[in-house]
Amino acid sequence: MTEIEAMPGYRKDNPIDLSNYRKLIGYYGFDAEVACCVRRESGTLCREGHRHGFVAELTDDSITIIGNNCAANRFAADSAISKDRRILENRKLQVRRFGRLVELLDTRGATESALSRVMEELRPLRQALDELHTALGGNVVCRLSDMARRSRPVITVTAITVRRYLDERGEPQTERRSVEQRIGVVAGVDLFHGDPIRAISENVHRLTAGFKEAATVVVSKKKTGSLTIDRLVALLGDSDRPARDLAQLRSTHAAFLGNDCRVLCYVTGERVDRYRLAQIALRQQALPDAREKAKALIAELDRGYKKAFGADDLRF
Repeated sequence: MTEIEAMPGYRKDNPIDLSNYRKLIGYYGFDAEVACCVRRESGTLCREGHRHGFVAELTDDSITIIGNNCAANRFAADSAISKDRRILENRKLQVRRFGRLVELLDTRGATESALSRVMEELRPLRQALDELHTALGGNVVCRLSDMARRSRPVITVTAITVRRYLDERGEPQTERRSVEQRIGVVAGVDLFHGDPIRAISENVHRLTAGFKEAATVVVSKKKTGSLTIDRLVALLGDSDRPARDLAQLRSTHAAFLGNDCRVLCYVTGERVDRYRLAQIALRQQALPDAREKAKALIAELDRGYKKAFGADDLRF
């Protein structure tokens, strides 16, 4: 209250109503309540205690205070006061936003160092993912991408059962029954959703550019729109996202590498792709991965699933 009392034109218990109101010039907020100076119709002061409210200038150039509730309840119908409240609140919000932008800009050095480390750590991971895509083959990568896009990492096959019988006329008939059966779930399939490394890199570049723009805004004397400040605060306030996304990408990569590649042999029905996946499965078990060994593994797996499903054939 001392700061308000020191303002030129302030008078204690200075009454205010719509007839002498000029404009709002600031806020107040105190731990203890102070008496409101709104003048009632009876001519007496409101004197209701408020911890928060407004500082107002009157038509005689003097200054007084209005409690927050009284400003909302007794003055709300007046368009001039409503407009002044909105302007003041927007100005206060803009000052708060600008202050937050300055705080974020103070972290620029440490944050940009962290972003540089993220970019360095992305390089070997990019190489590892490129090698993985090459090993799996384009068809399998496309299939896994589709599974990731649809958030459906389940591998299924259609188990076909054939029953042959004679009808009532003694004619041979064939009945086919198809049932979708689950083979397993691919862990870490999100590794193939879009280009996660590119997404992280682009976010790093956006943050770097954001810091440059924020520095210009803070140093510049020109008025900056609230939308620009809000955008920069939102961007820079999430500056640790690239590091979080990198950690998540590593975890997803490790999860995918932990899959049993024998299950992956049922991601596609293409023979060449299945043999390639079978060879990966053999290497995973430290077994010889010759093409004939891969064919034998596929045949063994198919026989096992046919038996488990009571099927005569499997379709992908």
